[in-house]
Amino acid sequence: KQKTAPKGDEHVPQHHPKHINWALEGKYDNPVFKEVQAVPQDAPPNGWDDGYIPDGNCSSSLRLADDRGLEKILVPDTNPLSASSVWLLNVGAGTTGTRSVQREICKRMLNSTHWHWHCNLPEDDRSVVAMERWIDWLQPFYRIYTEGKADWINKGNRGEIKSRPNHKLMMDALHGGLVSLGDTPVAFFPELIAWLPDAYVILTLRDAEKWWKSRVEHHAGDLMCAEHMWPKVAHPFSIADCFQLGGVPGLINIKNVERRVGVEGYIRYNKWVVSVVPPNRLFRFCPWDCRDTHCTQEGSSSYFVKKMLEFISEKCPPPCKGPPNHYPWSGTFKPQGGKNKNNNNKGHPRAKV
Repeated sequence: KQKTAPKGDEHVPQHHPKHINWALEGKYDNPVFKEVQAVPQDAPPNGWDDGYIPDGNCSSSLRLADDRGLEKILVPDTNPLSASSVWLLNVGAGTTGTRSVQREICKRMLNSTHWHWHCNLPEDDRSVVAMERWIDWLQPFYRIYTEGKADWINKGNRGEIKSRPNHKLMMDALHGGLVSLGDTPVAFFPELIAWLPDAYVILTLRDAEKWWKSRVEHHAGDLMCAEHMWPKVAHPFSIADCFQLGGVPGLINIKNVERRVGVEGYIRYNKWVVSVVPPNRLFRFCPWDCRDTHCTQEGSSSYFVKKMLEFISEKCPPPCKGPPNHYPWSGTFKPQGGKNKNNNNKGHPRAKV
């Protein structure tokens, strides 16, 4: 039995409370980073801003004030993995189109995961099980920064919350049946790009101000490193590293800080991805920029789907050319599934993606 796609914005993540206590264990050495130079931009970018619309709806997602660059570029000081099953990373922040990308990946019969939505793999596949527990690792952070639960804040202050999933769990996620990872917790772990240097990377983008407005007004915010932690870690979404190095004060929910912090953190994350992933392995997906003759969002999305499939065609098996006729999502996509009636977590920051 496979988990089905969420039913529009009514999807509520299926949490596993019994796993939360699993997060209260283990100590880890502090993360180590190394400073690197930005990758040479010696090839035209793939996807959006590929010469057609140099200043479109997603330009602000890569532009800091005064057009300044990142002060320095840090990456986890770790070795690449060998023999990982994963070759595609959908690394965009929430509400930037990651679910649209997942939909297309699933239609192409690729084994993929996006939050609690897995496709083309049984639920007992070890990588699927590992991803579920990886997501469950986040629950204490939502209890602290979204719900403001005093007992969880106290546990965090006492050092009782596990700062990151154990290494074996993450290795199981990367060495099972999954070939594509997307959405949370992908953006929260810069190790993934360091571990998988040959992976193809899809970065979904949208106007920075509209991203912040969507996260704060229509969701319950989003986790981010506190601003004073940014110089110490790879990027502002490195929440495991920021919690490990800075404790409870090392993280924030963007709904509780001034807009500038959330917007700049989002931009800095996107600029970091562009700075460390070579252009020939990075696809920038901006479904808000119209590209067809009639300039409709549907036409724009179709354009980017076509370009995305061309981008991954070297590594993607034949189904990437289009879904088989018998596949239930061929033609108009009709999500299946719906709410888990026993778990109505409307306030969860990832309830709508």
